[in-house]
Amino acid sequence: MWWTIIFMGMVLLYPVIEEGIDALRSHDPNYQKKKEQELVAQKREKAEVLQQLKEEVGNTCLLESEQFYLLSKSSKIEATILQVTEEWLEFSLEKKDKSTVYIFKACDINNVSKIVE
Repeated sequence: MWWTIIFMGMVLLYPVIEEGIDALRSHDPNYQKKKEQELVAQKREKAEVLQQLKEEVGNTCLLESEQFYLLSKSSKIEATILQVTEEWLEFSLEKKDKSTVYIFKACDINNVSKIVE
């Protein structure tokens, strides 16, 4: 009985302890450099994906995003890219004889793969 209470207490306190550890790490210069490098790498990846999206306008591609669950879709969908700006992506999904157009944030797209027919 007591061990369950102790376990539940640890589960509840874990996020607080983790925040404290991150606060202590943030003063370390090596930790700060590592975080900056991670941010630069993320920005570079997003810029590459955005460039790839711009190159594939008008083509059917396999798009991957964790946000597609909002559309009740899987994380990977086959879509035709209609338009791309710096912030937004417009694509259409084909279903039988019906086409649906969606507008999504371009930064939410994780991966783009061209479908070769």
